[in-house]
Amino acid sequence: MRVGLDFRPALRRNSRHRGIGRYTRSLTGAILNRNRGHDFILYSQRGVRPDLDGGFETRNLPFLAKPSRLNWLIDIVTVPWAVRRDGLHLFHAMDLTSIPRPGRGRLVVATVHDLIPFVYPDETRKSVPRDYRCALERSLKRAARADLVITDSEHSRRDISARLGVPLERVRVVPLGCDLNAEGVGRSEAAARVARLLGMESSYLLYVGGSDYRKNLPGLIEAFAGMKREGYPGLLLLVGETFVLDIPEVSDLRDRAAKLGVVSDVRFVGYVGDALLTDLYAACDFLVFPSRYEGFGLPVLEAMKCGAPLLISRASSLPEVAGEAAFYFDPDDIDDMLAAFRKACDSPLAVAEKVRLGRERAKRFSWDRAAREVLSLYDELAGREDKAEEE
Repeated sequence: MRVGLDFRPALRRNSRHRGIGRYTRSLTGAILNRNRGHDFILYSQRGVRPDLDGGFETRNLPFLAKPSRLNWLIDIVTVPWAVRRDGLHLFHAMDLTSIPRPGRGRLVVATVHDLIPFVYPDETRKSVPRDYRCALERSLKRAARADLVITDSEHSRRDISARLGVPLERVRVVPLGCDLNAEGVGRSEAAARVARLLGMESSYLLYVGGSDYRKNLPGLIEAFAGMKREGYPGLLLLVGETFVLDIPEVSDLRDRAAKLGVVSDVRFVGYVGDALLTDLYAACDFLVFPSRYEGFGLPVLEAMKCGAPLLISRASSLPEVAGEAAFYFDPDDIDDMLAAFRKACDSPLAVAEKVRLGRERAKRFSWDRAAREVLSLYDELAGREDKAEEE
């Protein structure tokens, strides 16, 4: 088959370091490494050839620099045109807003990580411009018509089926992998590197991810203040590119930390590269992940692979990822979060066992396995199409 992959989320400034960009780069690279004879075309922008191994062609699609969120308007015309021009048998949309309509002889696979706009409509109206909300609404309708939807977890699969009206058999789960190389990373060596690079000697709790409403970071700050009152000596590190931006949600977190008297103990670190991120996981006291909703929860998998103890929400997909390797709490109950923290601090043997379970569990997730499953789904779809044509 001639297969088109939309590689642009791995290149755009607003997505390349976020989950969708990392997903696109990692899955595409693994698919190319496992290619079994398909001809792949990677859709790029501004003449950028993806820096990946394996055989593929590159096609550039028009790109609107400012405001970049309006590229969905261009995609409505240019993506279907490119699919026809390049004679594709199958197009895999990695970004929700680039899903074309399927047609005879043209299969469409759409990756849909989650349905946050549907789950939190009030917050979406507050934080997302009206034109982009329109793009999301249109995109979800096109996703519902796709030949196949790929998602990250069983929780998201059920959500997508129920909210978009897609039959369960047309929504398939392909869990994510993890790119971090934690082989040979020891806790003491990692702590020394973290101390040198970030200029701190203290122990710390770690959060990695975004700063939007569903991440429940005001609750984390409040719980951390409680931990400090109970004698926790360390810091709270917030890692993610939005934490150094001048945006309302981050300003509100700083204000909350100041009101609770812990502003000097909360570090807004921002984006870090994979090497430092691996060390941060390996040396932390706990990864604390209080999210109310995740399609998967990649930081949890990364933390398990690096040997970080997990103190996480039991909401949405997170128990699917962590299994028995975590201490869980109700994300909307600060007392429960504190109780989980106390239990973990009072149970060093239990912590060590959960770290062991986490390392073992992380071995089940790999991008090679994800690529194998996605390629199998491509073949399954092609087989269905061939059978339909014969009939």
